[in-house]
Amino acid sequence: MKDGGWQRLSKTTSGPTRVCGYRNLALKKLQVTVNKLDSQRCCCRSDLLPESAKIEQEVSMTQQFVLAPQPTMKRVADLGGPDFYPTPEWATHVLADNEKFEGDIWECACGDGAMAEVLKKNGNSVIASDLYDRGYGDAGIDFRSENRLVDNIITNPPFHSAEEFVHAGLRQCTGKLALLLRLAFLESAGRQKSIFSKTPPSSVWIFSERITFYPSGAVRKGSGTTAYAWYVWDHNYDGPTQLKWLPTGYKSKFS
Repeated sequence: MKDGGWQRLSKTTSGPTRVCGYRNLALKKLQVTVNKLDSQRCCCRSDLLPESAKIEQEVSMTQQFVLAPQPTMKRVADLGGPDFYPTPEWATHVLADNEKFEGDIWECACGDGAMAEVLKKNGNSVIASDLYDRGYGDAGIDFRSENRLVDNIITNPPFHSAEEFVHAGLRQCTGKLALLLRLAFLESAGRQKSIFSKTPPSSVWIFSERITFYPSGAVRKGSGTTAYAWYVWDHNYDGPTQLKWLPTGYKSKFS
C-alpha cells in the first residue's frame, strides 16, 4: 500500500495485531512472574534470595518491553483512501541512481506524487495516475485493468495487489518494470508457479537500509521491521536473476 493503495486492511495476525499479541503474552508472563515473586517473598529462607533477585530482573525487563513504544510493523492508516503511505524520497533516489531507465515512466499508483517528483528530478518524463484522488496525477485509473503501453513502469504497489501489478506491468511496458515489494515476495509456491518460473525479474535490489513507511504528515520516529527490495523486470534482458544490494547513505542524505 502506498501511494496508490486500494485494498482494505484485513484482520490478520501481522502488524499492529501481532504487536498487540506480543504485549498480551508479555503481560501474562509478567503477572505469573510477579505472583511467583510475591510467594517467595513470603518465605524467610536465605537460599531463595538469589532466585528472587533474578525474578525481579526478569520483571523489570518484561515491563520495559510492555511499556516501550513499538516499531512500525505494518502500515495501518487510511488517509483519503485505503492504506495510503507515501514512499520515502530516498527509496526512489537509490533506485534511480543504480538502475537506468530510458524513455518515459508511468507511476501508476502515484498517491501524492512522492515518487513521481523524484523521478522527474532525475530527468525522466513521468506519467502519474492513481485509483484514488490525492491531488496529484490522473485519478480514477485502475492500473490492473488498463491497456496502455509505455516504456517503463515504476511504483510501490498496494500490498494485496502486488501480484496483479506484476502481471499488469509486464503487459503494459516495453522496457523495465520496477516494483517496490517486500523481500518476502520471493517466497510462496504460488508466485513461483505464476511469476518466477515464467517471468523472473532481471534484478532484485535489496535495501541495505531499512525503509519505514509513515502516514502522510505523521511524526517520523521508530523503525520498520520489514525488509524490502526493488524488483526489476527488463524486457530486453535475457539471463538469470541478479541479486544486488543497494548502497547505504541515501536514508540520511534525503530524510
